[in-house]
Amino acid sequence: FEDWVEGIPEIKNDNLISVSPNPADDVLTIHRKKINGTNTIQILNSTGQMLYNKVNFNEDTINTNQLPSGNYLLKYWDSENVTIKMFVVQH
Repeated sequence: FEDWVEGIPEIKNDNLISVSPNPADDVLTIHRKKINGTNTIQILNSTGQMLYNKVNFNEDTINTNQLPSGNYLLKYWDSENVTIKMFVVQH
């Protein structure tokens, strides 16, 4: 899984966020270690299809009711770092 953005050095930081509970049922909670400027969050399914995209993500939770049971990637980045977390939705 790669993402190319020209002109912006991307630093992978696996400790930028954590997610819980995993597996999630109705709500996935995002625990951020710090906030650096503008941040974006995306959820992708196992085929790479983007199901959720939020620029200026300021919430602490994401409603997962609309997602079918399965495995997902959550990509979160701010002005300095990027991280990708895997999570499971289980209804």
